[in-house]
Amino acid sequence: MATISFDLVSPENLIFNDEVGMIIVPGKDGDIGVLPGHSKLISSLRSGRVMVYGENKDLLKSFFVSGGFVEINPQKCIVLGEEVQEMNSLDKNKKIITISKLGHITDEKIITELISFLDDDDIKIRGEVFSVLCLNENDISEKLVNSLSKTSKNIRAFCSLILANRNDKNAITSIIKLTNDSNSIVRACAFGALGHLRAKTASKEIHLGIFDSNVEVKKSASYALILINEEFLDGEIIELENGVYARLHDGLTNAGIIIGDDSVMVIDSLRVPSFARDLIQDIKHITDKKIKFVIDTHAHWDHAWGNEEFPDAIIIGHENCYNEMTDIEWNKQWREKIINSGDSWSEEAKLVQITPPNQTFAKTMRLYFGGREIILRYLGKAHTSGDIFIHLPESNILFTGDVAQNEGMPFFGDSYPEEWPETDDKLINLTVDTFVACL
Repeated sequence: MATISFDLVSPENLIFNDEVGMIIVPGKDGDIGVLPGHSKLISSLRSGRVMVYGENKDLLKSFFVSGGFVEINPQKCIVLGEEVQEMNSLDKNKKIITISKLGHITDEKIITELISFLDDDDIKIRGEVFSVLCLNENDISEKLVNSLSKTSKNIRAFCSLILANRNDKNAITSIIKLTNDSNSIVRACAFGALGHLRAKTASKEIHLGIFDSNVEVKKSASYALILINEEFLDGEIIELENGVYARLHDGLTNAGIIIGDDSVMVIDSLRVPSFARDLIQDIKHITDKKIKFVIDTHAHWDHAWGNEEFPDAIIIGHENCYNEMTDIEWNKQWREKIINSGDSWSEEAKLVQITPPNQTFAKTMRLYFGGREIILRYLGKAHTSGDIFIHLPESNILFTGDVAQNEGMPFFGDSYPEEWPETDDKLINLTVDTFVACL
């Protein structure tokens, strides 16, 4: 095959001299491909890569030049580079110096190569590349976004932060995907990037990040929440196991949240509709699945008067719970008590549409939800006539309603003190590692 003579010259010496099949040089107005028989041409060079190919078009060498000139005729190509470096042969310091001079580079191949250096073993080289790519004024977004799916965790993590530093809001959707990355460093960087971009569209994912198993990821997600100007969830939400949450509200009624395959189960709808709406909003930060089930642990207003906010849900309770919530005199007494309390929710209590369970049971109900068995147990009268316990036997989790409390004395106003101990005896016979009490 035909060849062309190629000389690559720096101000100090001759870098390369040989017969080659093709050369690509970074011309001022674009890359120039030089083959044997090329017409005469003289052009200035921009910073970029000179690639030298053999007769079979295999890449022999590649060099970075920081400018210069090229002279071409049909038999020979001469590149006069202002600075010439072969990247593969550089020591660390020279590589850093060379990289630092590539801030305005547009060559796609060079950008790709620079991105690959984000996985270099030396932190100084990674840092220099990070800086150069952040400051590059050209449109390199596509290359950076494509790199978010690279095998290297360093490249995925750093590219998300580079895009954030470049204020590339078009990359938000792609960065969101990294919040579920298998590597904790990548997840932490993704949340950091989303926070920097003030990515409100990532609100759900950022809230979920607070429950991440890795401390650094949690910190990153928490700070991202501050940056997008959102408050933390109303109350503290603790993930008991995958898909099972306790929503704790200091001094007030707690609730439970269980995520199924395509829907959500709520344990207790709380005291008035506004509290239920807050709970619904908190759930939306965890999942976009529809709430299908509401479980009333008992009939008391602070656990079940939010039921009206779940008009499409199956509301499950003990048959005695239903009887109490449909008792007009019983409801009247409770409403008067709340209205006269002077609490902030007393006015709202006047308008509550008391919504009893639409599905009841007598002793036990078994549900299979989200790949787990959930047993609703009635063990007898205690705090009310219709107390039930929500038992997850495979994980030994139990939601107790008001039969058990973490602090303070339980309310005895309409309780069954003579029968309560017997119910407790049955309760303690269950195998339970984690209790979620009323407060």
